Amino acid sequence: MKKVFLSLFSLSASALLYSQDSLNVDFLKIEETSVSIQSNRVPLLLRETGYNTTIITQSDIKKIPGQTINDVLAYAIGIDLRQRGIGGVQADIGIQGSGFDQVLILVNGVRVTDAQTGHNSLNLPIPLEAIDHIEVMKGANARRYGLNAMAGVINIITNTLQKNQVLVNVFSGSNFEKNRNNEFYSNQGARIFASISNKSNTISSWFSSGIDQSNGYRHNSDYLTYRNIGEINFSLFKGKAKLNLLGGVVNNKFGANGFYAAPGDSNSTETVNTSLGNIKLTGLSSKLGINYYVGLGSRMNYDHYIYR
Repeated sequence: MKKVFLSLFSLSASALLYSQDSLNVDFLKIEETSVSIQSNRVPLLLRETGYNTTIITQSDIKKIPGQTINDVLAYAIGIDLRQRGIGGVQADIGIQGSGFDQVLILVNGVRVTDAQTGHNSLNLPIPLEAIDHIEVMKGANARRYGLNAMAGVINIITNTLQKNQVLVNVFSGSNFEKNRNNEFYSNQGARIFASISNKSNTISSWFSSGIDQSNGYRHNSDYLTYRNIGEINFSLFKGKAKLNLLGGVVNNKFGANGFYAAPGDSNSTETVNTSLGNIKLTGLSSKLGINYYVGLGSRMNYDHYIYR
């Protein structure tokens, strides 16, 4: 049984990012020593970063037949998604052959990687409807992002939805194979997603709540998952600053057949509960002429595995 709490605070004067795709190749050959990356930690020359960035947009996500972030990342080139169960109950992620503790997971630029092992970093309640895009940065980024970014960084950027809407998603399916109780293996779930914004769009928010349930696809592979999350965005000082508040919880209980000690763990079970919260302030100071970023994040994870 373990319980982990992680907090992060960072402040930067500027965050200016160049990509190789947006710069002229001939220019890079001549002036590469003068082009630098001004990150929120360590300035680096462009040739020293080794950036290999893939952007998964909202339009890309809509084309993918999946219900969770795990399903989306499984289609990204260079990512090794090692799922132990269905329905997004548990998955470890590696980039170009790395271990899962060498990949840093961010939400809106704030760290949410599991502080102890990185094992449950993808246990996130964020619905696909709320994602604007996902940045996948392959290669060593530890100098810029710190611990766990040795193989790459995955940054999930949520959407600032400035409209009023309510979306309801209900799904069910089966492989029409029967279990030991002569019941069809099946899964079903329901989610509600709502976004609200005032007339001036200075305040916008979205909320999501859902349940996924299944009796599995083989012995002791059933699961029951509750996901709840919300985000509020404030536009301050006539649009010169933005305040983002995000918080959510995941309650996940599932059978762990073959997860850690096959074949002896065929009747084992596991419960993983995760809560996270982010506060982020970004803006531009016209008097000082700098971009500023202040972020505070917390993550608590409870993992209870029972070996039978």
